[in-house]
Amino acid sequence: PLSGTINRSEVESGIFYRKKTLTPVHFVRGMNLVWRLSPLHNSSFGQFVSMQEFQKIFESKSLIRFPDCDPFNHLNNSRYIDYFINAREDHLLQFHHFDIYRLAREKGISWVVSKNEIAYLKPAFLMETVWIQTVIIKLDEKSIMVEMRMWNEGKSVLKAFMWTQFVHFNLKTQKPE
Repeated sequence: PLSGTINRSEVESGIFYRKKTLTPVHFVRGMNLVWRLSPLHNSSFGQFVSMQEFQKIFESKSLIRFPDCDPFNHLNNSRYIDYFINAREDHLLQFHHFDIYRLAREKGISWVVSKNEIAYLKPAFLMETVWIQTVIIKLDEKSIMVEMRMWNEGKSVLKAFMWTQFVHFNLKTQKPE
């Protein structure tokens, strides 16, 4: 939960120095804002961004590789999850400058998957280039729901989509926060 006192001028200025523990990404109820740690400062600094900014759709290309395919040259159903999660990690780093591994190393906190729901619509084939999009569709004090979509290279055929719920997790206590 949110700790410390934040006044309106601190929110409006966009920069806030936290005196107590504040999760790296934190929804501020009633203000339609999200707290995000700043990659330019030490972990005590961050900024508030609007939910609209935070909910942008990010995308990247990926090539379907041989070790990930079944004997029919289709992407194996279990490997879709890996492609989706890898793309999400890349998007966090590339577009939000948010390194989840550094956060885990330095602060002992992260997110873990609590639920996946996936729909396989069309097969992805060996050596096919696909687009993977990710977007936050729900955010609250304890969890984040991310939607991930896999498209063909022309973005005309949706091959699969997945909803993943992540819960904020303390690696030191091995408990959700």
